[in-house]
Amino acid sequence: AASCELDECTAACVSCAGATCSGAGQTCVDAVATPASLNDWSCECAGGAAAGAPVQGGVAVCAVDECTASCPSCAGTTCSSVQQTCEDPDDAATSLADWVCTCAAPANGTAVGAAASCVLDECTASCGTCAGTTCTAAGQACEDASQGESSLRDWVCSCVGSVGSKTAGAATCVLDECAANGAVCTDGGQMCEDADTAPSSLRDWECVCVAPASGAALYTTAVCM
Repeated sequence: AASCELDECTAACVSCAGATCSGAGQTCVDAVATPASLNDWSCECAGGAAAGAPVQGGVAVCAVDECTASCPSCAGTTCSSVQQTCEDPDDAATSLADWVCTCAAPANGTAVGAAASCVLDECTASCGTCAGTTCTAAGQACEDASQGESSLRDWVCSCVGSVGSKTAGAATCVLDECAANGAVCTDGGQMCEDADTAPSSLRDWECVCVAPASGAALYTTAVCM
């Protein structure tokens, strides 16, 4: 008697696979290709980076983690070579080139399908070189003009309502009250002097007579002798 064969992956029959597997980009396998063994064909992921358990009589669920797999669209060492983490938010075999590189803390930044441009604002981040509360504790403003990961200890404390700034430290602030009030003296032909220009030392400016005259007065023109 003849030995009959029925490969349900390639034949045309009611129980056959038809285009079920190929239409999904998968491989069809009929483990027992005889007329007596029907409905036993399986769709398998098409190898390469995709993986997934074969599904008998239907399409397999194939997955590819582009962060760990090797494929044309995969991350490879793109993220790890710059000390960034890689994540594939959708590992379906049909969702490719969607992996994401994320900057390592305390830097911030992400990029899809490429290494991220990382930002490190030393005024707001928490790190060994960061400002922390150095500026705010002194009532000063903090600014990090260059926020690249490699640009460290360049944050600046700036005085508020007075003059002064310092890189990577609290500033020594100067508030010369003569800048705002000096005209009171100069309009009377006198000099304005602020003996203590610390912001905490207020209303201590005075008008001073010009030599050879002498005399001084707080907040107003002096009577010169």
